[in-house]
Amino acid sequence: MSNDNGVRIKDMIRNYEDAGIIRRLCAYLLDVVFVIVPPLLIGYLFYSSNHIVMNVLKMVAIPIGFIFYQTLCVYKIGKTVGGLIMGIKVISVDKINVPLYKALIRGLFLGIASVPMRIISAGNIALAICFLSVFFPPDAEIRKKRQVFDILSGTCVIREP
Repeated sequence: MSNDNGVRIKDMIRNYEDAGIIRRLCAYLLDVVFVIVPPLLIGYLFYSSNHIVMNVLKMVAIPIGFIFYQTLCVYKIGKTVGGLIMGIKVISVDKINVPLYKALIRGLFLGIASVPMRIISAGNIALAICFLSVFFPPDAEIRKKRQVFDILSGTCVIREP
């Protein structure tokens, strides 16, 4: 795939510095603080005695909100608030801008990982698999380490130049 100047996109990606696991994890945690913590605090303040409302908030509303947030931010500007603060950006491996369907696939994986449950949960396991996959060998074609959700969505996270 080439851009308007005839430069192969994958060659361009090779020239960018990899975002690294620490920056990515910090960006994810910042996103959690911005997106997940406020609704939980509001829920605990106003609905702490109503366990049904709190469970719906934790299990349904927050993951859906996180999926929407991740998808919209990556699709529109290529980064979330956490990514903006940490200086990283999500790009597609075959285009510069991330198409909506790729942003949605990526957002779904991160939304599953955002499910706040106790001790061992599907969300914690998904998060561990997603972030531990950075220790796998780099993608041969673009020479970047990528998490599972980036491989499945055809995206790559880079440091902003």
